[in-house]
Amino acid sequence: EDVVLVGFSDGIIRAFDPETGERLWKIPNAHKGGVTCMELASNHKFIVSGGLNGELRVWDVKTKAMVSHLKEHTQKVNKLCLYDSNKFVLSCSR
Repeated sequence: EDVVLVGFSDGIIRAFDPETGERLWKIPNAHKGGVTCMELASNHKFIVSGGLNGELRVWDVKTKAMVSHLKEHTQKVNKLCLYDSNKFVLSCSR
């Protein structure tokens, strides 16, 4: 199933149908202060998101549950990138 993933400043990750624009599902409270970046794994099983508060979070697409949480940055996460293997993620912050 194709979806368009969008992270919002209200901290919610939402998925939309790319043809109709209908909202399909959401992950409420993904990040306090807002979602600043996201990446969908190549296997479509999880999403990695970065937040305004410097956190990285990993979400299971099927259950919408957080499966991992990393707090290494002191400021917002500007960009993240998953390796093709989906085993490693690079993130950057100021």
